[in-house]
Amino acid sequence: MHSLECVQVLEGHVEAVLALTVMRGHLISGSYDTTVRFWNTSTFDCVGKFEGHDDAVRVLTSTGEDSECVYSGSYDGSIGFWSAPVPTNGAAAAAAAGAGFAGPSGGGGR
Repeated sequence: MHSLECVQVLEGHVEAVLALTVMRGHLISGSYDTTVRFWNTSTFDCVGKFEGHDDAVRVLTSTGEDSECVYSGSYDGSIGFWSAPVPTNGAAAAAAAGAGFAGPSGGGGR
């Protein structure tokens, strides 16, 4: 049996991580903190923070590795549809991680 070694711990969510998926070479995480985060798997940096759910994000999926869209399901009863370019350079990534991208709020248009 082979021993596995933890290569990196990604930190940024303030509550438990409940869902993970992969898209375009990025790891996407959904959390009890109601956010969806995009992580660059080469640099381990958070390159996007998406907000719009009112309760924990329980499930994530995309339409494939080359997809430009991620879908999230939340305990608030909504499904989020996230379509945004993922920044690849350091300055854009830092801005995205700090400012976040706001999803629609209110009724059925999540």
